[in-house]
Amino acid sequence: MSARVGLRKNAMNVGSTSNGLRNQAPEARVSDYLVGSVLDDALANGEQIDVFWPFSEGKIGNWAQAEALWHAHHS
Repeated sequence: MSARVGLRKNAMNVGSTSNGLRNQAPEARVSDYLVGSVLDDALANGEQIDVFWPFSEGKIGNWAQAEALWHAHHS
């Protein structure tokens, strides 16, 4: 699984960057993030998704994003 998560652009007004460190989405809940095959399918279907890498540069840039990855891995 890639260490990335996605958030539908229409879900909330969130800007994205490529490194995940400045991607603060305070209104986003852990359950709002798309992870794994769900994210892959949404991207493949052309949905407008902001993609985040919460572990960029060896740091956790966003704890909710990291938790979404953890939940996906442990479910």
